[in-house]
Amino acid sequence: MRYEMGLYNKPFQSIQSGKKVYEVRLYDTKRQLIKQGDEIVFTNLTTAETMAVKVTEVKRYKIFKELYEQIDKKFLDCENDSLEEILESTYKIYTKEQEKKWGTVAIGIEVIK
Repeated sequence: MRYEMGLYNKPFQSIQSGKKVYEVRLYDTKRQLIKQGDEIVFTNLTTAETMAVKVTEVKRYKIFKELYEQIDKKFLDCENDSLEEILESTYKIYTKEQEKKWGTVAIGIEVIK
């Protein structure tokens, strides 16, 4: 299957350069459909540039804190940020109510050349 998602410029660039190999999202109804081997087309919300990636794995977690404690920060391209800083930026996008309702997911990705 093929899915489409928007991304802010910084994470888009991180994925494109190969530094970020996991995309973190709520495990909502759209993300529950994603499986290993699927394709995601990300659109840069700043430039409208697109990039296709292949899903290499799907890891589910109950909360973002658990996810960030399990996945090495270098794979998220945020090794210089503290756990608190990462969580703070995540909660600017998602609410704790959404997190409680859906859970979270780390989608392993690889840019399709």
